[in-house]
Amino acid sequence: MIPRIGFAGNRYAPDLFGAREVRVHPGRDDKVVASWNGLAIAALAEAGQLLGEPSWIDAAVGAADLLIAVHLGAQDDDRLCRTSKDGLAGNNLGVLDDYGSLAEGLLVLAQVTGEVAWLQFAGMLLDITLQHFTDGSGGFFDTANDAPELIRRPKDPRRQRRTFGLVRGYECTPHVRGIDRIIGAPGGSRTSTGHRDGSS
Repeated sequence: MIPRIGFAGNRYAPDLFGAREVRVHPGRDDKVVASWNGLAIAALAEAGQLLGEPSWIDAAVGAADLLIAVHLGAQDDDRLCRTSKDGLAGNNLGVLDDYGSLAEGLLVLAQVTGEVAWLQFAGMLLDITLQHFTDGSGGFFDTANDAPELIRRPKDPRRQRRTFGLVRGYECTPHVRGIDRIIGAPGGSRTSTGHRDGSS
């Protein structure tokens, strides 16, 4: 019988693991992507509320804090960068899916926590989307109008990533003002500790 190499109780496992450790480890893709984390924020916040898991909501808040602190304004402007690694923002500009997915995550977080700051950040991202990504005929390009020039600006709804960006760009925009009416007047900016500035 062939031994189950991956089984923790296998007597060969320690020797195999030791031999593997002396070899060069394979590279890992451990960068932070704005769009993927936007999806995670929405999922964690909503699931945490529905299933009574406050730690999941805390994780969503932590991810949102990271994206706001590292990805937003990385080039000393109000724009979003797509990736970061080890707390350092990359040079690649955010695309439609980054803006749409993160805006969706922040809108869900605003609904779950009642914190207006998340709503304000989502509104800012959507304002940028409408300013720099619209095609003039009711649709959206995948890249901004001031991004490095391409032979042709991509806009292909058949591809999953781009479809997500198009859908979120359309669906998120009308909800911003509605949530604002529910939560109330804007408050101070949220800090990484989870409180608005000036609160205790």
